[in-house]
Amino acid sequence: MLTKVRLLSAFWFLKFCIMTNYVTLDNITHAEVTVDPRPSSQYGDKVNQVRVFVTEFEDLQREYVIFFRKDEAGKFYPVTLLGLDLDENLFLKDMEWDGRYIPNILKCGPFQIGIPKNGEPIIKIDLKSPRVNTPNGLPLFKPNGGLSPYLKHISKVLNKVHIGLGMNEQFFQELSDARLIEAVTLDLKLDDSTTYSVPELFSINEDAFKALRGAVLESFHSSGLLALCHYVLASRNNMKVLIDRKIIKTNSSE
Repeated sequence: MLTKVRLLSAFWFLKFCIMTNYVTLDNITHAEVTVDPRPSSQYGDKVNQVRVFVTEFEDLQREYVIFFRKDEAGKFYPVTLLGLDLDENLFLKDMEWDGRYIPNILKCGPFQIGIPKNGEPIIKIDLKSPRVNTPNGLPLFKPNGGLSPYLKHISKVLNKVHIGLGMNEQFFQELSDARLIEAVTLDLKLDDSTTYSVPELFSINEDAFKALRGAVLESFHSSGLLALCHYVLASRNNMKVLIDRKIIKTNSSE
């Protein structure tokens, strides 16, 4: 009997449906606040996919597979697959990440960037996050009010996410104009009794990409989009890595 499992957008459902309390971070009100940055299922990291950004494609393609999805408005966004079953992260161990690179959105933890009208970007923190004020948490501020090394790191990650959001939009506009995006369906077979069908994914049409010529090819090269496309196509080799992780997990649980 074959088992078919549809891969759901578990991470984004979780992120936007749980209760949150985002407030602007400051060194007076939150002087004593600590945050546990370690990856853990109890902190919401047990997800089978996560939204990513073109600014991290080079790092991602070394060990994850990159696909595209559409949001409710029909706009494309990139994702990387972390598991095959719902609430499954094959790179997550107990308080550890079994990989060389953690996607930026997961590194953000309880933080997000805020953009006030006519103002500079600010850092916001979700005070309801289970990461906040735990026994093993790291301080956000120094005793004199300065940023701790951890918060400086978070600031850099949030800046990459902020830049990545804008670059994602440009990336997909260029791909759409060049008619390079195609729908794909993954049909994966783990063994004689278990298969996975993963619908509603998109990627780059490799034949159309290789056929780029003239001004369009030059534009892709000069803007850096050519390299980004190569990263997406190269990442497909990591599908075998994900399947191997799944097989190892399945065999170890038997």
